[in-house]
Amino acid sequence: MSDPRDPSSRLPQTHATPAFSKCACGCQPEAVYVAELHREFDSLLPELSRLGELNCFARNPACILGSCLAMPDLWGGDGRFAGSTARADFHLDTRQWRHAYLVHEHHRTRGTFMGLEFFDRHHQALFRTFLSPDSEQRELQSLINHYYRRSVPLDEMSGWHRMGRLDPAQPSADSGVDAVFATTDPLSIPFDGEQPRRLEEYGFDGALPLVEIALSAAQEEAQELGVTVAGSFGRMSVAFTPHTVERLSPQWLYAGESGYALRLNLSAVALYWLGSCELDGQRFSYLEATNAHGELIVRLSSPHPDTHRTWQALAMSMES
Repeated sequence: MSDPRDPSSRLPQTHATPAFSKCACGCQPEAVYVAELHREFDSLLPELSRLGELNCFARNPACILGSCLAMPDLWGGDGRFAGSTARADFHLDTRQWRHAYLVHEHHRTRGTFMGLEFFDRHHQALFRTFLSPDSEQRELQSLINHYYRRSVPLDEMSGWHRMGRLDPAQPSADSGVDAVFATTDPLSIPFDGEQPRRLEEYGFDGALPLVEIALSAAQEEAQELGVTVAGSFGRMSVAFTPHTVERLSPQWLYAGESGYALRLNLSAVALYWLGSCELDGQRFSYLEATNAHGELIVRLSSPHPDTHRTWQALAMSMES
């Protein structure tokens, strides 16, 4: 991956002094180049599938979901786009997207990253992609040349609310995950379920650690879960088997496997809803965490229609 400070770069160069923008996780990456792009999302987003494997992150105020995958072909228009891969579903709604940037970022210990970041009108992060070693960097260069608007002085970033990275406090290798297990690709269940037929449903206090319990049980049983995050960016769903589940702090929970990760602010959960639903003739169990306004923060879904009964029994035992 080329260094954006290299004079051979075809991108317009910035002459500002590198600035630091603290991530939510506490790391201090150094942004070395930022360019604003024209907000032509109807043509820009479908081109992301040309870039090969990308690291993709979607965010709402209480949750970040990340995955490393090739973006699907995105279809749609009028600000709404959808596309699916074997392990992911994207439903991107750009009607609240107000800013698009190319960001070159240098981490002191992790090297240089280059990707696209999208924000709302308050510069709250919504959606982010950056190149992986298997990405098509030349395709990104061509895309940027087409949509480039202006170079951004780095001090403008000081008020931006960018996404923190999704690293766990300890690597999965320290959690007893062997190489064979870590590379197994079990049956995928990319379940988004915007309007599933709900067969039964129960509500529980958001103070209960139900998401943590459900993820830990999936880790222990090597069970794949569908994970959906919704917010101003739209919706993003991925399917993964948690290899690591741990608290990053009293409020923040981390769960992930190689190439997939979730960070959740447990203190933002007001209510849990769990039950079973039917989609395309197949029954699923689900667990939804919602905020005080009833908005979805994260949904876990299991291909086993009776898993919700186990979750319900655990919840009832903790309430008694």
